[in-house]
Amino acid sequence: ITAHADGTRRLRSRCEMQEDDLLRDVFLCVDTHWRPVVAHVNLMVSGQFVGSSHYVFSEDIARIQSYTVRDGYHVQKTKLDRPPPSFGSHAVQNDAWFYAAFDQIRMGTHPGFLESVPITSKLPNGGDGPGIQFSRQQHRYVGDETIEVAAGQFETRHYEFIFDQWPSIHYWISGEDYLLVKCRWDHLKQTYELTQLDKTG
Repeated sequence: ITAHADGTRRLRSRCEMQEDDLLRDVFLCVDTHWRPVVAHVNLMVSGQFVGSSHYVFSEDIARIQSYTVRDGYHVQKTKLDRPPPSFGSHAVQNDAWFYAAFDQIRMGTHPGFLESVPITSKLPNGGDGPGIQFSRQQHRYVGDETIEVAAGQFETRHYEFIFDQWPSIHYWISGEDYLLVKCRWDHLKQTYELTQLDKTG
């Protein structure tokens, strides 16, 4: 995560899911309101190229330029009825950034919705595309918790990503950069924990 003087942030993420033999490289830039500006996602599965897509977002348009094994070269422009509140690339740290947008609308511990969130895939592991689809996401702030992981002890905010068809995903997030400290999803029987944290600047 790189935080810039103008308030924008950039995420560079290498996401590896060993049980699915999946490797995803993500670059994402967000503005001062945590809304996506540009993104790039490259996907490999079982050592084979699946697809690579570049995204550009404005107040009312989402543009994607992609090359995938399934669809070949493709350019798409989608009219939006509102600025996208966040972006879903299936990198777990990217998921944590949903809550920067959610915190602007939450009311206590009541569930709330993020509308028209662009995502690269609707598969639980994000293992196709990468394309562009839009989701209506239900989230809930659970409460503040102090947790211990391999990287140390952190003061976190606990959130829940609520689904109709699957168990919820639970996230423990720390600080103004919305750093993912821990994630648990029983549907995929997966727990992610922060093991090392390096700070520069």
